[in-house]
Amino acid sequence: MRFLPSWRVGLALLAVLAVIAGVAAWWFGRPPAPARDALAALKARGTINIGVRAHAPPFSELDGTNTFVGYEPDLGRALASALGVQPKFVTVDAQSASKFLQRGLIDIAILPRDGLDARDPAVRGVEPGYFASGLNAITLSAHPLGAWEDLKGASVCGLEGGAPAERMVKELGGRYIGFPDVATGLQALAAERCTAFVNDEVTLASTMAGDLDHQYSMTLETMDPAPWSLAVRASDHELKDRLAAQLAAWHASGFLIERATAWKLPDSPYLAAMRAYYINK
Repeated sequence: MRFLPSWRVGLALLAVLAVIAGVAAWWFGRPPAPARDALAALKARGTINIGVRAHAPPFSELDGTNTFVGYEPDLGRALASALGVQPKFVTVDAQSASKFLQRGLIDIAILPRDGLDARDPAVRGVEPGYFASGLNAITLSAHPLGAWEDLKGASVCGLEGGAPAERMVKELGGRYIGFPDVATGLQALAAERCTAFVNDEVTLASTMAGDLDHQYSMTLETMDPAPWSLAVRASDHELKDRLAAQLAAWHASGFLIERATAWKLPDSPYLAAMRAYYINK
């Protein structure tokens, strides 16, 4: 077997190293790839995939014809129209919405912010919000509350895993009792095992709407209202900006209040405040 002289081996190694260095210099010195423009992509596609809930009336649900109806699908259709594309609705929930956004299965999600993982760096909320809600309390009509401080030292019903409600009750000096669902919690309230049932005001408003015997009352001001935001992928900057501009325009025109009224949603001080802000902006 013949071996190359050592000086030739050295030259060959130097040549190889030079090639590697050149490739590395090109790779690290090349201009960055253009950012993905989601807005342009969906316009080219002609559709926008919108994640909404299937069982959350009157905000969003599937009707008997398998059509999404409610406040949130109305907003989805109006957004698609404003963008000049067709809406395609996809069922999402608190467990799937963030994952569907990351995987590109949906372009936007329309559901309360607590339905998304706020810690997920790949997802961003769009401000301003499209609705808002906070915590409130239902009591028996015979024992209405005058102030939140009336819960000091009281047993208070709520949902298992309802961290915001449990935290608030404990801060007020009450004892929180968690139940697996609203119906069971209300049964405990009716049996006077607790002074009040604390939950999101939207859920409680739905309960009050079905209270034909006026067994319950909700007399307190809503605590810690938080906006509900559309959500997009963090990298979709152009789409996020376009949605934000559209929401601002809807606040100014009163469109969001009109749709909320049409679906008989609870009165929203947030929507009223946002309209006053944007109409004068």
